Amino acid sequence: MQHWRQRVRDAIFAAIPKPRLAGLVAALCMGDQNAIDPDDWPLFRTTGVAHLVSISGLHVTLLAWWLRAWVVFLWRRTDVMGRPWSLWLPAPWAGLYVGLLAAWAYAMFSGWGLPAQRTIWMLTLTSA
Repeated sequence: MQHWRQRVRDAIFAAIPKPRLAGLVAALCMGDQNAIDPDDWPLFRTTGVAHLVSISGLHVTLLAWWLRAWVVFLWRRTDVMGRPWSLWLPAPWAGLYVGLLAAWAYAMFSGWGLPAQRTIWMLTLTSA
């Protein structure tokens, strides 16, 4: 996982020429708070957006809910394509599984911080 994170971080820094901006994008995408310039943190704290540049439980939950909604929406329409998958697995269950799997993957990719861990455990427990 660390190798994959490093490759994504390197790609972000290669694509964005300004290091301060690249660090902010890396923090928003993958929770790499060390990439943020130390001079930017006071500005983030003063403006009240410091929590937005770290991967929190809200980010993980929103990803899980968004993917769950899309999977349910698309899964219910598989019969139109001649593949009635909802007869094999109900759409809400398919969405739940995909949402949980995506939340686990994103939490692990973003560094498996404590807020992400708590979110994963609560999503898993409340979905059972």
